[in-house]
Amino acid sequence: MQDPEKSGQKNSHVSIWHILKMLLPYKWHTAGAVAALLFTAVSTLSIGRGINLLIDQGFASSGSDRLLDCLVIFICLGVAIAVGSFIRYYLMTWLGERIVADLRYQVFSKIIEFDIAFFEKTRTGELLSRLTTDTTLLQTVIGSSFSLALRNAIVFLGGLGMMFFTNAKLAVLALTLVPFVILPIIFIGRRVRTLSKESQERVADVGAFAEESINAIRTVKAFVQEQANLDRFDREVKNAFKAALKRAWLRSSLSATVTLLVFTGLGTVIWAGGNEVISGQATGGELGAFLFYAILISVSAGLISEVYGDIQRALGATERLMELIHIQPTIVAPKDAIDLDSSSRLNVNNGRITFEHATFYYTSRPGAAAIRDLSLNINKGETLALVGPSGAGKSTIFQLLLRFYDTTSGQIRINGNDITKVDPMALRQEIALVPQDPFIF
Repeated sequence: MQDPEKSGQKNSHVSIWHILKMLLPYKWHTAGAVAALLFTAVSTLSIGRGINLLIDQGFASSGSDRLLDCLVIFICLGVAIAVGSFIRYYLMTWLGERIVADLRYQVFSKIIEFDIAFFEKTRTGELLSRLTTDTTLLQTVIGSSFSLALRNAIVFLGGLGMMFFTNAKLAVLALTLVPFVILPIIFIGRRVRTLSKESQERVADVGAFAEESINAIRTVKAFVQEQANLDRFDREVKNAFKAALKRAWLRSSLSATVTLLVFTGLGTVIWAGGNEVISGQATGGELGAFLFYAILISVSAGLISEVYGDIQRALGATERLMELIHIQPTIVAPKDAIDLDSSSRLNVNNGRITFEHATFYYTSRPGAAAIRDLSLNINKGETLALVGPSGAGKSTIFQLLLRFYDTTSGQIRINGNDITKVDPMALRQEIALVPQDPFIF
């Protein structure tokens, strides 16, 4: 049996790769968002150097000119960060909306190609949940959480570099504490992704049951099953609530753990840095800048732990969407499809429909044949009525003729052509159908 953890990692890689491939058509928007993100991160990191100058030169100088210069620098950095943040947020939101629109189209185009047998064993509510809830979650992550995580990851790494540049001794001390922050994010995050996928499935169960009950509302009322359906719906909602609580508890634990570790490390660094300033080994400006970078790293680590859970939820949702996209329909057009044009056939077969010892079992009822060893010839211009009780197979014959299903054994021919050798769409274009229950779109 495959290791579930390895399988989850593999699925995550597939999901991430699929999202990245969807970004390729919008490379200029992506490049602009990344450039704005890097610009904002660099501007944020530059504040530490401004603090160093402000304390060591601005406050230490006898005049206010130097202090005014520091103020101008801070204002310029603030403007740069504001502009970069605006461009990053707009472009990432645009990418999120665009990719989700593409993904919804891709998923729906796949759903609409599935054969009828697929819809027998798949609940409509679950499909709708994947098409709406899962894609909406993905949009939120791409448009907001992902860029936030990437920005804070850059700030985290850049902050570490600036800490070494400012005070290598204190940076080594801070670096020894980093694994204690990163490891909980990695290990707990994997569990968050699993619970996120489970939570999405429970939400899909709620939607599926509600959709089923509403569609069958006449039957529900006729058999006075309102309370029974309400009780079952309540159970489904509670199951979804419990699954969401498990995920929320784990995410809260992750956030609290990271926060505790970060502030413990920060307090240690302040104590060590304060002793260096007292002993004259460092200036007040260096300690101020170092503390700024330490706080920046702490905040970045905390935000990464927060959005990491959202990203794991998105990966779980993407996995569910990929499951749909990778399903292959069983009713497909053959490579060398036969033309139904009767002019290419012998006259004796023109317009003839033939069932040759056709037998068929529905996948939902494998123990009972819907039709068994049916042989039937219908000639051109002939009118034929199929009469029989409900369940006798009348509708099944038409569904087989339309090739919604393939016969379990035997063949169906039109103009002498085996319909399994014909493109299903070309076949259905030649057949007019008036359903018993009309559906108005």
